Amino acid sequence: MKKLLIVSILSFSIGILSHALLFPDFLSRTANFNLVKNKILGEKEQSKSRESEFLTVVSYKSGAFHPEKVWIKLGNYLAIRNVSETEQMWLVSDLPELGTVRGYGLSEQQQSRMDKLGTFTVSERNSQSQLVIVVQAN
Repeated sequence: MKKLLIVSILSFSIGILSHALLFPDFLSRTANFNLVKNKILGEKEQSKSRESEFLTVVSYKSGAFHPEKVWIKLGNYLAIRNVSETEQMWLVSDLPELGTVRGYGLSEQQQSRMDKLGTFTVSERNSQSQLVIVVQAN
């Protein structure tokens, strides 16, 4: 009985390891099978840059938006992120989706899909700075 158990465990282990050598993605999280890391990183970087084509990020700090004017294609996303450690960001806009109902703290953001063509403005309730958003047709 003991020999049968040892033989079973040994054959199971050999089967798993041979499968992992034939199909390297099987245990890729825990073992290194000399995969080309540049290809994997290249795919991640490529998908990240493709994602950034559809998302425009504007930061708010020290009472100002950076950049102050953005051009966005219709259907893409706009995120306005507060990067100020001391001030809250209260947004007022002529486009209701871009306004906030409360002050947003550090690293909070207002994100919206831009589905209307035109030029819109966003301002911060407690400062003079303004963000101009131009939504263009594809």
